[in-house]
Amino acid sequence: MKKRAYLIIVTFLMISAISFTSSVFGHSAGAPAGYTGSPGDGHICTSCHGGTATTVSGYFTTDIPANGYTAGNTYTITVSFTGTGGKGFEVSPQDPSGTQLGTLVAGSGSKLVGGTKYCTHNAMQTGATATWVFQWTAPVAGTGDVTFYGAFVITQATCHKESITVPEYQALSVVATATPSSLCRGSSTQLNAIASGGSGTYSYSWSSIPPGFTSTIQNPTASPLVNIKYFVLVNDGTNSINDSVSVSVQSPPTAAAGNDTTVCVQATQISLKGTTSNSSSVLWTTSGDGSFSNAASLQSVYYPGAGDKSSLHVNLTLTSNAVSPCTSAASSIRHITFDPCSGVPVLNSEELSFSFWPNPTTGRLTLSVNRPSATEVTLDILDLTGASRHKEKFGSTDLSMTLTLDLGNLPAGIYFMKIESGNAVTVKKLVIL
Repeated sequence: MKKRAYLIIVTFLMISAISFTSSVFGHSAGAPAGYTGSPGDGHICTSCHGGTATTVSGYFTTDIPANGYTAGNTYTITVSFTGTGGKGFEVSPQDPSGTQLGTLVAGSGSKLVGGTKYCTHNAMQTGATATWVFQWTAPVAGTGDVTFYGAFVITQATCHKESITVPEYQALSVVATATPSSLCRGSSTQLNAIASGGSGTYSYSWSSIPPGFTSTIQNPTASPLVNIKYFVLVNDGTNSINDSVSVSVQSPPTAAAGNDTTVCVQATQISLKGTTSNSSSVLWTTSGDGSFSNAASLQSVYYPGAGDKSSLHVNLTLTSNAVSPCTSAASSIRHITFDPCSGVPVLNSEELSFSFWPNPTTGRLTLSVNRPSATEVTLDILDLTGASRHKEKFGSTDLSMTLTLDLGNLPAGIYFMKIESGNAVTVKKLVIL
């Protein structure tokens, strides 16, 4: 009877011990899927073990390079932490929505649950330091960042969590740009080298065709004189890559209206033959009151106006408009002088000179003449066509003479007063009101 009672007590104690162990290490053979604490899982070890999950760092590491994983490559993940009591873990690679990224491969002492999405212990470890090593095969290219979420348990009530995000490796690349890529000669362009991928630490070397431009800064400024192609070589310490950008250069316009010219006041037209370069269009303009046969043509004819002839001169301007992206026009002036064309050389004022007043006049005026010899003085009033409208002759032995004239018979207008004495002749403009 005593023996039977003893067996019952021992059996009860063993069942109690097994029950207690099961309570403390309910998942000693591995955690169920979906308890990493990720946003997609929504559960962590505290769901079974109670307490609060403390955020830690260094509980698991990877051999994924700092510049990221390469699609399809397999990497090693090591879970290792210390503590007193039984220990277990669960790790999963996911995006924030909970989608599995890449494939886990179990190692010694670990197993997969939830397909290949979660790796967990297949037996708790009780030593001072617990370590598990398993692998992860990276997802396809273009996946982007991957976050590893981990939950770690030490005894029943100690729960920790940690997450590690790794980028996807981007191959070294560079894009060269020029702003603007089309410019007017004399302007500048901003060169830019936009490097990405690789190690993230870059050096730059710029060159050009035609040769002549070099720089080692990332974003240099250039002022090309001709169409040119710029090259940039980028090195990240291991690899190099290059790119290029072309810049077109437009020369500014030029204009030449032709040589200054003297024409007879009787002239009714003046031929024009301008020249330009790098021009989108041309235009002739006048400072006077004449007109053009075709103001938008380099070869044109100018018809002088009455105002041009009365002032005895006019400026004809040829404007050459720029080709984009140049914006500034070029211009050239041709000065036209109108001459009475008497056919007799005009002597300087020391040989023959005259003045008259008032001018303008209503018809009556005073004329003063100084001449080198006591030869006869001829006065001739010419209209703008060169026709004589009034003519008088004066004789005197005095080298200086003053006369009163009455030109009231002439209609109002602009005339030329021509004085001749011997072989000398000179002309001045007269206005009759």
